[in-house]
Amino acid sequence: MLLMVNELLSSHSDLLGQTRKFAVFGIEKFLEFFMSNHQHQHHSS
Repeated sequence: MLLMVNELLSSHSDLLGQTRKFAVFGIEKFLEFFMSNHQHQHHSS
């Protein structure tokens, strides 16, 4: 019983870590794109 719970928690935390990694990566890419896009607009006007 305890082993099952422990296994479930470890796999859940792993999933959480993967999700967080993916979210951070997505936010970084979005900010990068947003900043470069903003700079291009600023230069053109």
